[in-house]
Amino acid sequence: MDTQGFILNMNEAFHLRFGYLLEDLAGKHLSVLFTEKDKAMNKPETEVQNVLRYGSANDENYLINRQGHQVWVTGESVLIKDEDETYIVKVVHNIHAQKQLERFLLQSHEFIETVFESVDQAALLILDSRLRVIKTNKAFLEIFELDNPVAQGSRLTEIDHPFWHNPEVKQQLEEKKKTDTAFAASAEAQLDFVYKHSPYYEPAHLRYPVYRLK
Repeated sequence: MDTQGFILNMNEAFHLRFGYLLEDLAGKHLSVLFTEKDKAMNKPETEVQNVLRYGSANDENYLINRQGHQVWVTGESVLIKDEDETYIVKVVHNIHAQKQLERFLLQSHEFIETVFESVDQAALLILDSRLRVIKTNKAFLEIFELDNPVAQGSRLTEIDHPFWHNPEVKQQLEEKKKTDTAFAASAEAQLDFVYKHSPYYEPAHLRYPVYRLK
C-alpha cells in the first residue's frame, strides 16, 4: 500500500486465502477489505495513521473476502522506507477457525455454568477423561455432606467421604484389578464397581415386580 492506504500489490498467498485477484484490489483503498461497521468506526484510516506515526500497527478484525464472507484475521502493518519511496506492507493471517473454536468453548462454558446454577435438587459432577474433578454444584456438596468444595483436579477417591474409604470395597477393587486387565485399564469400570458396592446403589431396579392377587 502507499502511505494513504491505497493497495499497490499483493502476493499469491493472499489470493489463495481470500480469493482476490490483483485487478480486484489494485488502486483501491484498504477499507474495501473492512466491514461496514469497522469502516464507520474509521478503523482503516486509524490503522494507516498508526503505521505512519509509530512505524507499525497490529489489528484483529473481520476481513471481507472476494465472496463477500467475513473472515476473522489478525494483521501487522509495517512502514517501509527506501531511497525512492515509502510504502506500507501488511501481513494478514487467517485465524477464523481458531476464533470459531474459542466461541464454541466460551458458549459451552456458559451453558455448563447455566446448568449448574439452575439445578439444585440433584448432585452434578463433571470429570475429565482420567476421572479427575472439573466442577461440582452446591447440591453435590450438600448431598455428600461435604464441608469444603472439592478441589479441581482431585481424584474421586480423594473426596473426603466414607463412600470412598470402605476397606473391604478397596480390597475387592484391588483384587479385581489384578485379575482383570480390561477392568484395571478402565477408570469408568472401577467407578461403577465402587458405586455398586456402596450404600447409594439401589439393586431393586434389577428385580421383577411381584404381586399377590386375591
